Amino acid sequence: MTYITKITAIDPFDGELKEWEGPRVQAITFKNARQICKQLYPYAEITGMLVKEVDAKTGESTNDQIFWN
Repeated sequence: MTYITKITAIDPFDGELKEWEGPRVQAITFKNARQICKQLYPYAEITGMLVKEVDAKTGESTNDQIFWN
């Protein structure tokens, strides 16, 4: 499964605190995803599971994001 993350940081252009999509984490369970995220991306927070994406060229839907927060 693919889990999505968010990063909260100060935008260097305007000094505002903002949220961005972080790296995606491949894991078997949510608990495992949190462990991986903590080890590899301690600055990121798991926000949901990725189940569908949309291709930018064709507009075809392939995965949707499910957010928990």
